Amino acid sequence: MIQIIIILLGLLILGAIFFRRYMVVELGRNKKFLDILHFHNFHKMPEVVEFTAGEMIPEAATIDPRKAAKAHIMVKKADAVLKKDDKKKGEQYLIQALGLDPSNVDVYTKLAILYLHQGQFGKAENMYQKLIDSSQNDPVFYSNLAVAQYQQKKLDGAKANYKKAIELDATRAGRFFSLAQVLKELGEMPEA
Repeated sequence: MIQIIIILLGLLILGAIFFRRYMVVELGRNKKFLDILHFHNFHKMPEVVEFTAGEMIPEAATIDPRKAAKAHIMVKKADAVLKKDDKKKGEQYLIQALGLDPSNVDVYTKLAILYLHQGQFGKAENMYQKLIDSSQNDPVFYSNLAVAQYQQKKLDGAKANYKKAIELDATRAGRFFSLAQVLKELGEMPEA
């Protein structure tokens, strides 16, 4: 009986560690959120907590210049291994670069594209949402976010983001075709 309790307690602790680690990786290094996940700060948790992806991309001025320089080196290494088609190693270098300089928009962009190519559409969606929420009003980001959402069958989100991409730049015919495909799948044939 005691052995079962010890095993369950161990699994519970490992689950908590895994959950916290997952939140760090998925949500970035958001200090406010991580403080909530520390058990010793749990009693200080505010009643309403709302985070936006834009809060997760800090201003470049807040980053230590030495860390930013190291991040730049990591990006160069990532570019080199990605040219050799080593996507796993490239992803590792890009994640290390974000750890050093979480304000580097170029790294978020490269990771988002990499995730799209690897079929990791949830991660790509997260990256593009962070970019868009941090005032990167780029039609390519909206279009690629729509692709990631479409692949996950989030058709309403894909529809809204294709429309936003077209609103920002209506010169790409592929966006109209993609929007029509989404509308068709939603059963909105007249608009398609």
